[in-house]
Amino acid sequence: MWLPDEHVVTNPGATILVKGSGFPPGVEVALYIRETGWTKVKTNVSGAFEVLAVVPILPPGVYTIRALVGGVLWATHPLNIKGVPPPQDASIKFLTWTINGIPVPPGKYTVMQSTIIDALYVQHVAGEPDKLVHLKERSEISIHYVKGEPAAIRWHVVNHPNAVNKDPMAKKKYQYATLDGKRVEQSTYFRTHKSMPRLLDVETAWQLKKSTTYTKRINWLHIGEVTEEEVLFDLLPPNEGIIQLISVAEVELEPPDIDVDLTNNRAKSPILELEIVPAVHKPTKITLHPEKAENPVCTTHKVTAMVTCVDGRPVVGAEVTFVVEGANPTKWSGKTDSAGMITFAYHGPKEGEDMISAHVDGLVARAIKWWFIKR
Repeated sequence: MWLPDEHVVTNPGATILVKGSGFPPGVEVALYIRETGWTKVKTNVSGAFEVLAVVPILPPGVYTIRALVGGVLWATHPLNIKGVPPPQDASIKFLTWTINGIPVPPGKYTVMQSTIIDALYVQHVAGEPDKLVHLKERSEISIHYVKGEPAAIRWHVVNHPNAVNKDPMAKKKYQYATLDGKRVEQSTYFRTHKSMPRLLDVETAWQLKKSTTYTKRINWLHIGEVTEEEVLFDLLPPNEGIIQLISVAEVELEPPDIDVDLTNNRAKSPILELEIVPAVHKPTKITLHPEKAENPVCTTHKVTAMVTCVDGRPVVGAEVTFVVEGANPTKWSGKTDSAGMITFAYHGPKEGEDMISAHVDGLVARAIKWWFIKR
């Protein structure tokens, strides 16, 4: 007797082909599983038979098919019945926003240039463990430029291949950046206008393992100049103002796989509001004024430091440390104002020379002060 070594029971009424040979010709063969009669078949003139038999719904396991002729056991064969595979169900849930890789709850945040905004989701496809499944995914971010200057802000399409990724790693079949549902090429520029929400999208396709939970990360945008960061879009300066973001992700099983529950295939984030403020520019120059001065002892002397960046603009909020060495040693620190300037004053009770130095980010400016006694 012969039949496939293994059979997967997919639903009540599934059938397999059972074949037998070496039996007496023209006799009735009764097939049993456990103690239950399964089916009956008559052999041909060669003592062989073929019969399509309905597989009984039994718990997973290996069973024995017994073939009886006239109540006498004639042959046996194992039948491996596997459990009914769990139904396939693709689901996705919003997990969190991140700012520069740090998870943040929804709310209002102040950010500067060189900031990266991501959205994280938890994704799962229920089904037979370790079996592969193919999915199409579409994600979109709604950008609402609430207020600020200028009237429209500029964007740059990066569409970096790693801008959408999964943990554990999975095979990505393709990735397209889209604008209002229309595909856009890398290095494309476009604008969003104040009080006119716009959709930025990305379409991907994946090969995932069933019964595996994935964390999906969408590196939506980088705030600042055109970059090679692993993001989908650059928000270009000048971009001071307030924007509101909503991220949505959708998943869809590709045929022939069928999703038994379509109610959990879409996930929407809460609103993330960002107030974009001018960046603190890196200091490249510090000056000290006056560079030389004379004062009588027991008076006050003032010096003013000015900190600028590479394009000559003042650096706001830079911490400057003043050090006095010589006749009247002292030390003091403070931050530059909106003009990039800070003034330091100190008292000189002793006659002699002081060397004054101002320090910021490894830069130094120096001045000399002479104290004298009036005669």
